[in-house]
Order: sequence, then structure tokens, then C-alpha cells
Amino acid sequence: MKVLITGARAPASMDMMRSLIRQGFEVYSADSMAFPLGRFVKGITKHFTIPKPNTQLTAFIEALKDLVISNQIDLLIPTCEEIFFVSQGYKELAPYTRLLCEPFARLDTLHNKHQFNQLAQEYGLDVPESWLLTQESDKDLLPNPESLILKPVYSRFGSHLVIKPSSETLAKLDLSVPYLAQNFVEGKEYCTYALVENGRVLAQASYHPKYTSGPAAGIYFEPVDLKPINDFVRVFCKNYEFSGQIAFDFIVKDGKAFALECNPRVTSGFHLLSDHLDWQQLLAGQVQDIPVASQPYMLGLAMKLKGLHYFIKNPKKFTQDYLKAHDVLKNKAYPWLGLKSFITISNISLRMIKEQKSFHRASTDDIEFNGGY
Repeated sequence: MKVLITGARAPASMDMMRSLIRQGFEVYSADSMAFPLGRFVKGITKHFTIPKPNTQLTAFIEALKDLVISNQIDLLIPTCEEIFFVSQGYKELAPYTRLLCEPFARLDTLHNKHQFNQLAQEYGLDVPESWLLTQESDKDLLPNPESLILKPVYSRFGSHLVIKPSSETLAKLDLSVPYLAQNFVEGKEYCTYALVENGRVLAQASYHPKYTSGPAAGIYFEPVDLKPINDFVRVFCKNYEFSGQIAFDFIVKDGKAFALECNPRVTSGFHLLSDHLDWQQLLAGQVQDIPVASQPYMLGLAMKLKGLHYFIKNPKKFTQDYLKAHDVLKNKAYPWLGLKSFITISNISLRMIKEQKSFHRASTDDIEFNGGY
């Protein structure tokens, strides 16, 4: 079977490619970044550089269509936020290949933090009390701002996140893009990733992001198996009759899992599934018996580059955690991947300098979907 992976820049996308290759699939990759991480995966048949989806949508869809037809692709798996643009071309692409995603309107409802929050409430699931802010008068309806967390309805990596703002900060908040205000829930943060078909959860992995780069980008993944999270995923996916990849962020408090947001795409949770997932069974709609990972997983290079403040705070604990985790970039079958990842980092760094953006923003600015704002 021939598989095309788009969004080849993420470590989880790379791991998905390796997983498919190990199981005998013929894997192709495509990305609008010149040197994504997936380009250096040993065993890919070919990599394609394609137009930027959020500025050249028509050309992007046409390029994918041409690739699918000319290479006789059986399965197209979007992985990062380019999924929101691939899904806009669902009707054009679906006659020629199977897509591991749903049409755009279905994904947009989940990506929009306010719409997802309201939908989960309709299903009787636990979410923080929330308010949509689109105009200045909406701010007057909020309780004490120092009990809130504020974030754009479309965002990633915790960008533009404001935790427990003062009244002055709230007054200055720019609503040129809609924001979601949520009650701040004290508790422990968890994330989960699942592969789902027709509302049935086929494979799932959950973890605690013990170390992060910035406010919300996990770089260390401590595996867990929590019933409140499993129940939420099962009920939500069944009610929404979802198919594809889906991930949620939670705060767990007093035995309840409060869902903060939904990401209908690949996330770092895939690393915890990679060694056990049977793709043939998965694509046939069979539920996978995936054991909870026996050790944490991490992005080793990110831990070295972004973990200094953790090390300074508690060097012994940080070192212990680092040594017991599996680095997803280290694999005997890919001895040079860690070194080659510096090419991807350099590619992003040049974008960062040229466009005067943060590293995280420069790594996603061409595939971000922000609802047209």
C-alpha cells in the first residue's frame, strides 16, 4: 500500500512514517517546508515540496491531487495543521485516495476552542465554564479576571495565553481575533491522542507533559492510563461519530477530567503508540490492544535546548528523568537522524530571523489555520 504523509515536519509525523515503513508500507512525504524532519527518514520513497496551504490553498490542493494520482497513493494522512487545508479539498481528493481525516466543517468545529467547549457540554462532559469574547462589551460579563485563563479560539503551543489576568490586562486585551475566557481549573495536566473510526476508539495513548517548551508545548511524555480521560474520549467520539486522529488536553481534578481543547490531528501521543500499532488492523477498523508504555518518551534535543531552567531548579530530578526516557530521535535504524534534525532546526531558525517570529510560530506559520482571522 502506498501512503502519503503531509506535514512531515513534526517529530510525531516522522515517527508515523517510520512506523509505516517498518510494517512494509511504501511511504511518501510532502511539506511546504523545504527541509522538514520527515525528509530525512530512512526508507521513504520520495519527498515532495509543495505550496504553502494557508496562502496558496488552490495550488496546495492541486499539488496534492497531482501527487495522489501520479503516484497512485492509496492513503493520504495529514498530520499537522495542514489537515485543515487538506480537508478543504476533501471532495477533490476523495475520489482518488482514502483520506485519514474528515471534511473541513467537521474538523473546524473541533479546532475552534469555543465550539468544542459548547459541544462537550451538550454531551454532558466536563469542561471549564467558558465565555466567548468578540467585542468589548463581552468583557463586562466575566467574573473576577484573576480566576480566568484567556486564549484565542484558534491557537497552538499556548500562544497568546494569558493566565489569571489583572483587570488592566483584561481591559487592554485586543479582540481583533475572538478569545475564549475559561475558569482556571487547578489540577494536573494530561494529554491524550487517539485513532478513531465511526466513533469507535481503535487506539489511544495518554500522558502527562512533565516538561514543556514554553507554556504548553510538551517535550517529555510520561505515560498514564486514567479512566476519566478514557471515558471522555469514548463518549465524545461516539457522540460526534468521529473518524480520524483526535487529541485532547485535560486538567484532572478530584477524579474529573476537564477538557481544555481538542486537536483533530497528530500529536506527541503518537510516540507512545508507534512501536505497538498494527496499521493493517487499524485500517481495517479493528480495535488495537495497546499496552501502556513502560517508560517516558521525550524529545531529547528539545530537553537539552529548553530544559535549562528545569535543570537549575532541580538538577538531580531532571537528570534522572532524562536518563530514564526514550528519545524519539534516537533509533539504531536511524543513526544520523539526530544530527540531520539540525538541518530542520536551521530551516526554522532562518524563517524565525527573516520573519521576526518566535521559533514555534516560525515552525508552523505556513500551515496554521486561524479561522480566517
